Amino acid sequence: MSGFSATDKSDWKWTGMIMQPFFVTPELIECAIADVTTKKNPKAISRIRLESWAEGRCAQIMHIGPFSEEGPTIEHDQSPLAHHSIPSWSLASSLIWS
Repeated sequence: MSGFSATDKSDWKWTGMIMQPFFVTPELIECAIADVTTKKNPKAISRIRLESWAEGRCAQIMHIGPFSEEGPTIEHDQSPLAHHSIPSWSLASSLIWS
């Protein structure tokens, strides 16, 4: 995110991820999606997928407050000082939507 702007959100790209236990398989996700589609058919159901992700070193920060005021929190997370002494870890499989 070079050139991060706290006020211009048009370039922000987000993907929501939920870590899944090891026994969740692509077949299980497909079955769940089919079941939910039959019962409720939400508009964004086609955007759900199971994906492995290994980010390596990363930072996580919690913003408390309205979305309109989250820019400074994200700007802090993007700063070089925010990335000192961050432990290395990775996620396995995650259920994500974007």
